[in-house]
Amino acid sequence: MPPEDASEDKAHTSTDREIEKDVVRRLDEDQGIDASEITIEVADAKVKLTGTVSSKDELERAGTIACTASGVRHVENAIQSTSSAYHRWTNKMPGEQEL
Repeated sequence: MPPEDASEDKAHTSTDREIEKDVVRRLDEDQGIDASEITIEVADAKVKLTGTVSSKDELERAGTIACTASGVRHVENAIQSTSSAYHRWTNKMPGEQEL
């Protein structure tokens, strides 16, 4: 690999690390989100959020917060809401009998 490519990779990795730290800080500081179960991955200034939160509002808020971090080009929000998963699991289909 030519030296200029190596320095570009290091600069980009540094930027990805800075983006990750910024997203983590913003999520931790937000009182409306419990970010303890959220994982943040950053590659090429693209953020991927995974994990679980307790509500759809927290899920959407986490994505919005990640978008506001400096340098972010794209956010993939793959966070799951435990409340919506619970409702999907417990809701009956029309005509279905209670077990």
